[in-house]
Amino acid sequence: QSDTTWMDLHRISTERGTNVWESEPSVPPADRSGKDFERRLSNGHWIDIRQRQTKTGNIVAIHVDITELRQAEEALQRSQTITNEAVKIAHLGHWTYDVVNRKTSYCSEEYARICGYTDEEYSVMAAAGNFEFLNIHPDDEARVRQVYENSLSTQEHWNMEYRIVRTDSSVGHVREIA
Repeated sequence: QSDTTWMDLHRISTERGTNVWESEPSVPPADRSGKDFERRLSNGHWIDIRQRQTKTGNIVAIHVDITELRQAEEALQRSQTITNEAVKIAHLGHWTYDVVNRKTSYCSEEYARICGYTDEEYSVMAAAGNFEFLNIHPDDEARVRQVYENSLSTQEHWNMEYRIVRTDSSVGHVREIA
């Protein structure tokens, strides 16, 4: 049967005359420390186990089938992996700007690569919360800053191309849509 419930586990335990946690190889004996944990049953289902020891020494437990949640998390992870690979192949970077503090609050790894940073440099800068990567070419800087300022005051989107100076001093061309 595909839908194993706590009652099924209790029935199996009773029929076998043993503790179900001992009979399910992937589920450890009851944890009396009061910690919550998740376990995969031999039928492939996942359960979330929340248990507490009572003052009398008994265990009170809630077991919830979280199989669908786990499957959704796995599907999301696969989708994120595919999207990240597509972004990398397309050389598509993205960032988030904090309007209140007037600073970049996040940028993607690919955005940092476009600006000439290595993955290691990105990791160090991201860990420090430093996302000010972009070096706009001096000849384009006034125009780009004007578009940014205009967008902040009007809340309008923009679509522009301009040059950047990468960390190795090479010039790159970017198209920015925001």
